[in-house]
Amino acid sequence: MPNELLRFEVLVNGQPIAVTGTNSYGVLSAIVSWVRRSPGAITDDVRSRPNFDEDAFLKETCELELGGMDSTANRHVGWPGVNLKPGDEVTIRILSGGKFDPPPPPPNKSLERTREG
Repeated sequence: MPNELLRFEVLVNGQPIAVTGTNSYGVLSAIVSWVRRSPGAITDDVRSRPNFDEDAFLKETCELELGGMDSTANRHVGWPGVNLKPGDEVTIRILSGGKFDPPPPPPNKSLERTREG
């Protein structure tokens, strides 16, 4: 596998979600996360944040996130995520290099995260 580019083909319940990849050096990730926060865990510091939304903060979520890093362009990349529910099946097939779905551009250039060198 040295010097070979890889792609991730991602399906949820057999339906294609994305083929992620990069053109050269970088990172690819596919993360399934579940979050359920305790109301008692909301600190005064968190409550004082200008855009704090308690309902959104306490909302239970289970989601698939697809992302990575294009090291050549020195920028983070991401593909649309998927909300998951009990019974969903996530398949990640590792493919050798080739065509992949380009990540959508960041919604606001000023919000794009870049890695400091």
